[in-house]
This record gives sequence, C-alpha cells and structure tokens, in this order.
Amino acid sequence: MLEWNGVDPGLFTSVLDRAEGGVPTVLVVEGEPGLGKTSLLADLIAQARNFRVLTADGVQNDRAPYALLTQWGVEPGRMFDGGQSTPRVAAQGLRDRLDALAAAGPVLLVADDLQWADPESVDALLWLLRRTAGDRLLVAVGTRPPAPGQHPDWKRWIEGPGAAVTITLTGLTRGQVAEMARRRWPSISDELVGRLHEHTGGNPLYLKTLLAEHELTDLSTADVLPAPAAFARTIAARTSRLSDAALAVLRAASVLGWTWSSLALVSAVAEVGEPTGVVEELRAAELVDIRRLDEPLQVRPSHALIRAAVYQQTPLTQLRELHLRAAPLVTSRAMALQHRRAAAARYDDGLADELEAYAHELYGRRSFRQAAQYLRWAAALTADPAVHERRWLESLYNVVLNYDFATVRAELDAIRMAGDAIWRALVLGRYAIQERRYRDAVAELEPITAEPITSGPIAAGSGQIDRARLRYRAEVLLAWARACLGHPIDLIADGIDRAEMVRPDDTDDGAIRGIELVVAGQVSIRRFGITAVLAQLSGLPAALAVPLTATGALAFRGSLRATMGLTRAASDDLTEATRRIEDSTDVGAGSFHAQLGFVQWLSGDWGRAALTSRKALDLAGTVVHQLTAAIAPLVDSGAGRFAEADDLIESARELLTESPWEPACLQFVNTLLVRAHAGGSAAEQATALAELRGTPFEITDTSRAGPALLLTYIPALIWAKRLDEAHAAIGRLTRAEPAADWAPAVASWFRGLIHEARGEGPQALTALTAAVAMDLALPLYRAHLLADHARLARLLGQHREAGDSLRQAESIYDRLGAAPFVERIRVILSEPAPPVQALAGGVVLTDREHDVLTLLLSGMSYAQIARELFITQSTVGYHLGNIYGKAGVKSRHELSDMARENPRLFGITVARA
Repeated sequence: MLEWNGVDPGLFTSVLDRAEGGVPTVLVVEGEPGLGKTSLLADLIAQARNFRVLTADGVQNDRAPYALLTQWGVEPGRMFDGGQSTPRVAAQGLRDRLDALAAAGPVLLVADDLQWADPESVDALLWLLRRTAGDRLLVAVGTRPPAPGQHPDWKRWIEGPGAAVTITLTGLTRGQVAEMARRRWPSISDELVGRLHEHTGGNPLYLKTLLAEHELTDLSTADVLPAPAAFARTIAARTSRLSDAALAVLRAASVLGWTWSSLALVSAVAEVGEPTGVVEELRAAELVDIRRLDEPLQVRPSHALIRAAVYQQTPLTQLRELHLRAAPLVTSRAMALQHRRAAAARYDDGLADELEAYAHELYGRRSFRQAAQYLRWAAALTADPAVHERRWLESLYNVVLNYDFATVRAELDAIRMAGDAIWRALVLGRYAIQERRYRDAVAELEPITAEPITSGPIAAGSGQIDRARLRYRAEVLLAWARACLGHPIDLIADGIDRAEMVRPDDTDDGAIRGIELVVAGQVSIRRFGITAVLAQLSGLPAALAVPLTATGALAFRGSLRATMGLTRAASDDLTEATRRIEDSTDVGAGSFHAQLGFVQWLSGDWGRAALTSRKALDLAGTVVHQLTAAIAPLVDSGAGRFAEADDLIESARELLTESPWEPACLQFVNTLLVRAHAGGSAAEQATALAELRGTPFEITDTSRAGPALLLTYIPALIWAKRLDEAHAAIGRLTRAEPAADWAPAVASWFRGLIHEARGEGPQALTALTAAVAMDLALPLYRAHLLADHARLARLLGQHREAGDSLRQAESIYDRLGAAPFVERIRVILSEPAPPVQALAGGVVLTDREHDVLTLLLSGMSYAQIARELFITQSTVGYHLGNIYGKAGVKSRHELSDMARENPRLFGITVARA
C-alpha cells in the first residue's frame, strides 16, 4: 500500500509502461472525498498519450444496471427471454470492446467513484480482469474505501497478492467514524455510520461538525444527509453572490443529482432561457464542472458535498417544484418516477401504485435489485398499513433474489414479526433456499401451503395482489426444497400438482417457472420413466433449430440424453444449450456445463471434459449446484489425480448429504465407482456398494438409474457378487429406449463377467470375445472391455489374443490419460512404467495453457477460443506465446503437430477424430 505523500513520482510512468508492455495492470486510488482522487486520475490520463482512453463515473443514488459499462460504450445485451443480462455475459461485451480498441494501441479504462458504481458493471469488470493475460490494458479506479457488503468480490480480489497497485489517500476509516459517532450517540446504527462515512468521506472536520450540529433522529430520517453547517455556510456565502439565474441553474443541477446532465435539461428545469453565461459564472465560482463530449455541453455540481449543501439550502417548496419540473423532462421513466417520489409531500397511493407496477416490470426483466428499491419507495408512500407491509416484504423478496443476504439479515427480526403470513413465508423460505438451508425452507413454507387452496385476486388498498400467484410460488419453492432433501416423490408431485392448480393462466414468473419445470421434470421421470419424458420432448427440433425461448427444454433434453448414454445427441443439445447460456443467462448455475463435461468424458475427450468441468465450477460461484459437485471429481478420478479427486468428492458428499437431490446422488454414485475402479483395491471394490448402505447414495431400484450409470453400477454389483441383481440390471440396460448404440456390446461384456464370477470361464470368454467384435464407442469402457478380455484369454491360454487386447487397451488408456489403468496394463506386459502425465523433459503447462492448447487442437480460431474461455484475443495470444516458448516452437502449426504426435509430452488428451 502506498501512502499519498510517499508516492514515487515515477509511479504513473511505471504502471503505464507495464500495461503498454502487455502486462494487464490495475491501479486503485483510494481515499476520502476532497483528497485528490479525481485530480490524480486526470494526471494519469494526461500522461497516457499512447493509450486509447475510456472514462466513466459512478453516480450516487443512480446505480442502474450496467450504467458504468454503458459509459464505456459497452452494450451489455439481454437474455434470450428479454431479461436483464448477467455480469458474465456483459463481460463478453466489454471484452469485444477492448478487442476492437486494442488494434489501435494500449487501452486505459478509467472508473471514478467506483463506490457508487452499479454492482453489475463492477462484477462484469472483475469477471474480465480475472482472466486477462498479455493484454495491453490499464484499469485505473478512483474509489472511497468500500463499506461492508459493497462490491465484496472486487474488494477480495483487489486485496489479493499482486492484483493491483494501490495508492491510499488517508482519512478516517469507517471504524473511526463509528468510534467518533458513538461517543456522541452510543445507540447509532451501523447503517447510519456507513452513511455518515460515505457522506463525509472520513473527513474528520466534516464529521465532527455534523455530530455537533444535528440530533440523531434528524440524521437517521434524512433522505439526503446535510452538508456540515460550516461547509454549508461557506457554500451559502458563495451562492449569495450569484445572480438569480445562476442560483436557479445550480439548484436545478443539484436536484438532477451529482451526475452529468445536459445544459438544455438543467436550464429547462431551472426555467432559465439563456444559460451559457450563467454556467460560466458558476464555473468561475467553482460550483459546477462542465464537459463537452460528442453530445451538447454537460454540467454537474463540482462535488457531492456541494450538491448536498445546495440541495439542503433550497427551500422545500422550491425543491418540490424543481423535482416536479424534472419529472416530465427526463428521458427515463425510472428517473421520472424518482423525481415524482422526491416531490411527494404526503402519502400518495396513486404514485405508490405506479412505483409498484414499474417494480413488477423490473422483476419480469430479472432486475431484482432495482425492483426492490422501487417497492421500498412504494411502501413508504402507502397509507394502508397492510399494503405498506406487503410492499416492504415484496421488496425483500427481490433482495433475496439478488443474493443481497446482508440486507435480509439486518431486517430478519422485523420480517419474522410481519403479519402477512404468505409474504413472510416467501421471503424467509426463498432466503433459506438461496442459502441451501432446505430444511428451514420447508419449515417456513409448509404452514402456508397447508391452507385450503383459494384463487382470485384479493384487493389490498389501492393495489391488487393475486394470492393465487403467491400460493403458486410457495408450492413450487416447497416442492423444490423437498426434492433437494430427497423427500418421497408423491409428496413432491403433490406440490407440483397444487402449483398448477393455483397458477393463473397469465402467470409468467420467470424467477419461479424454471424451478417448477426442473422439479416437474424429475417428478415425471420418477412417475413415467426417462423414455416417456423424452417422448414428450419429441416435438423439439434438432438443437440448432430449437427456439431461444425453449432453451430450458433443450438443456433438459440434453441432460436426459446424457443419462441414457446417447452421447452424440446429448452433446449436440448440451453444446448448443450451454452456448446460449454463456451468451445470455446463468440458467442452471453451471449444472448443464457439468453434464456436458460428463458427456465429453464418456466420449473420450477428457481434455475438453476437464475444461468444461472447470467452467461449470466457475459459473457456479460460491453456491455450487448439486450436479456440478457430483460430476466435478470425475476427470481427476479417471486420470489418477486422487488427492484432487478426493477433495472434490468430500465436498460433494457433504453437500449431497445435506441436500440429497436424487439426480445428483445417482451421478455421484457413478463418480464414486469410477474412483473405486481407478484407485481401489479388489477388496475395496467388492465393498464399494456396501459402503453406500444407509446413505442418500444407496440405490435400491436400478430402474431409476439411466444406462450411463449402469456402465459403472453393474460391474460394482458383480464385484459384490450380487449376480442376480446384475443380471436383472443388464436386462434393463438392453430394454432401455431409445437404445444407445453401445448397449449390445456392454450387455455381452457384463454377461461374460457374470459367467466369470460363477466360474464359467469358457462361456465368459465367448461373451467377451463377441463384445470385443461389437461397436463400443465409449473409449474408457472399450479399454476396460479389452483389459477384461485379455485377462480371461490369458487365463485360458490364448496368449496371442490376450496380447493384442492388452496393447489395444494400453493405447486407449494412454490416449485418454487414464494413468492408473496404463500402469496396470504395463505391469501385466512386464514393461517399465514411465510416468504418464509428463515424459522426461515434458512441457509443464498451467491450467489455462492446457485449456487454450486443448481448444487449439480442436480446430478453434483465436476468436473462438477467446469466447469459449471468456478472455480477450490478446490473452489467447499471450498463453500461446508461453506454450511456444516452453515447447520450443514458433507457430501454431508446429505446436499442433508436436502435440498430436506426442500428447503425453504436454500432459493433455487429444480426442480421436
């Protein structure tokens, strides 16, 4: 950390040179207002003569999603269903913007007042920064010290080793503000402490003055905190010397906020005809700043405290009049509503209804944070106590959907005391679900779903709330919580049936509908079987022709096909579905990527499977989906990286024991059996299923397991000598529809293993020999079959045939990178067992270099690799340059030839064409 007075004069030159040389750099200027952050950034811009510069400012009380990115000229886009884009998708737009600018030189991104920036833009910026390498990029940020809960991921990343160069401009910390304030008022709330800290910028003189001049109740209830009286008196003295027209313009600019507004708008709100000379007067008095971009002249108050002082000195009647003038003039409906709210002097049910209606539109667009704010405003303007409470609770429901748990925790006591039982249960139930506390969710939601079902809208003051819609939400959430806890399927199905009974025809609740479809799909599978559910999806066209609005159904079909072992069809569906998910939404929290990784693993493309599995965990964030956790250890298990696999297995076991969602539990059994086969002794394999007894992972009915799971489950039955069960499971495998093309070969193979277990050697070898001659396009299982065939052939004296099968098995295992199985084969062949992952003199690659090389070998271009990995094309070039240097090659063609000829040199897997 660098103190302001100790900054090396050459610091700016250093960070500029570093960025221009291809080392992405972040410079953070942190300090309280009035200490020079903006001036420091201006000096940096002046020195960045070779850089393409984009600037943006966070604006207090105006944090519309992606406002910061929009100032940089980035179009964040929207989801395929019209909803608000996610930060990850918006980061793709920022990446494209940087790629376009990078052709002309290095890029400087400047963001001032980051503490006021919208969280969506900050998350998108952080998503990109985590993946940059080799880009000629400097990101310069001016910010006040972040308050607790403000941009938490950004704060954690910046505090990491080497993440940023930080210049600290000192002032009072939030803790010091709290200490000073509590000496005056011991009962002051943390929330007001935070507001005072932000408002004064930690300036001790400003804070001391405010504490001396005001009472606690005055500050607690103030919509806009006052400027310190001494400062305010100074501003009052300066404004007293202004002309009437200049004062009117300054007050209008303050009403419009500490943001840039066109001079035409400001003068219209002020009702000043010719503003040019007036603005010059204000600028000379150092009360406003001006700027001219591609659009007409823009103005704003010179500082947030100047804006606050002018705002508080403006008579209330004039403030109200200015807000009312601004409302019809601003171009944004949202800003118009905000100005009307600010002008409201009493309860206004009509305006409250409009605010609520707009909040519902925002909810429909998945803009949950904004929806929560408008509902809070609506509640504040509502006279009827019951309607007020309902709007407040609905705002908190949106807060939960936005994962703002700190706000919910701060109001938990009040929520639990609320009289509106259904809204109280929805808030607390959804909060518990978002935190994966499914038992708590059931406890909150069960009482309200036990009431008799009613329908029809119930009037509530001037608003209308449809209790049927709320009951629909409650039933779906309860069914989901029960499914995640492994409750009886009839109970879950009953909840989904009740949800459909109460769901009004016009309900399109995107935040709930997706959950309902997932749970209903699992209910249908349990009731009618996977074959019947796939038949219901037969109307869907081929993956590329599926409409965007049916992407959820496409992903679901892909997951079912994966369960059935229909690898090619599943890959088509899941590849297209995950592409759409990456481009537009966070549906599935990485679970569909995990299932695509499973399909790639089955198909023998282990390098791509590892990449996709890492992406699934990346997309999951801090709350990992059960399926993602269940599949994550698969690649490491098969490759013999047992320490890594076991860590993931224990994390998955803990998650699934707490929330045993059946599809994930079945997939986890598959992972456990792959791990046992790759690294367990014969004794451990024989007891693998017995270890699952009494756990959520015990399978009592193989009819609930798809053919893909039976690939590992039937051998485990044979290891355990449960041969009759194994024989019955083979029958289910062969009768499964639609049938996988590998099923006949696998059935013959497993029947042979049963013959062997019964001591019927010749019959066993006959069955395995027949299986070897059949099509089995699942490389790992093809190799297992060949290894079993070789073992039996050797026992029965067919040494030539055994040798042929062993060498074929070794080749497949080696190509896959299945190290434990390669070592077993080489022991049998009595050959030295060199390390499989890297030969002597091997090329050691990072995970990201592995990913880039894997995609390069699949035929992707720089642009395609960049999009696949959420990085810029410059970063792709950087990683490839590192690989060239390690491998001693000069072109991608040389690298491709070397890697294809000897993939083990790079520790990678090359999929067979």
